[in-house]
Amino acid sequence: MSQRICIIDPLGGKLKITFQANDFLAAAMNCKILKKNEDGNYDVVSKWDMKKTDESKEYNFTINSNELHGKYLQVGINICSLSNQLNYGRAGYILSQDGVQCKITKETLWDIEDIPLCESGNVTELQRSILFANIPV
Repeated sequence: MSQRICIIDPLGGKLKITFQANDFLAAAMNCKILKKNEDGNYDVVSKWDMKKTDESKEYNFTINSNELHGKYLQVGINICSLSNQLNYGRAGYILSQDGVQCKITKETLWDIEDIPLCESGNVTELQRSILFANIPV
């Protein structure tokens, strides 16, 4: 299986991540920037949480773009349905730099089925990661 890669300009501005999920879905996403250490394990460089609300659906990276090369963004998304009429939807994120969507090798928005009702206390969980690669524009 091929790896998901996000191509960024190391000389460009900081990245922004926009969290997306369909209406009638409650959704939250935790994000971590990971760096591989000498032991082959991963250290957390930065982390933050996002919810599908107007106030927290966008996050501006605090790490400069030229420092992201070779690091991973790991996301965990929890989703449940606010309506018993809807058990499917679409959720994920979009990465952008300087107001332009970043080029990626694999989709970062996913179609999800069998989403449980929020009132059941259950959620659908997704875990995904993407590697950052610097390519000057």
